Amino acid sequence: MNKKIKELIAVVLEKVPLKIGYDLREKFYKRVAKRIGNNLWMNRNVRIECPEYLECGDNVVINMWTWINARGGVKIGNDVLIGPRVIIHSANHRFKNRDKPIRLQGHDFKKVTIGNDVWIGAGAIILPGVTIGDGAIVGAGAVVTKDVEPYAIVAGVPAKKIGER
Repeated sequence: MNKKIKELIAVVLEKVPLKIGYDLREKFYKRVAKRIGNNLWMNRNVRIECPEYLECGDNVVINMWTWINARGGVKIGNDVLIGPRVIIHSANHRFKNRDKPIRLQGHDFKKVTIGNDVWIGAGAIILPGVTIGDGAIVGAGAVVTKDVEPYAIVAGVPAKKIGER
């Protein structure tokens, strides 16, 4: 399937409501993503860039207005809850050369890994190269710049450990 056609289908499927929308999005992403497990519940208005680099386990919930840039690789474990308006980004602009505009310097790619039984709260941002350990909770609005230990609860900007499960 041509990349432009995939993008068009994805945009149309973003808008389909109710259970039919969940079912169609799951079927579509099972065809175009690297791996999608069973029971993907992807709400409306979720944008996934480069789904061919996305891996999802079983029983994953992705809520409205979430944006996943999987170009550097994104792996989501089993039983993961992703709140609304979450950003998961696996690429970053290069900017070291002051003599060249940032937009012309290319990108660096770093895989994001989210363990099993993780809850990512609304509006959280997960930056490139981060690993979130099994059982962790990321608080709403947190900006995760570093790895999160298993069963840790993190919150804030930048995200810091505030407790454990």
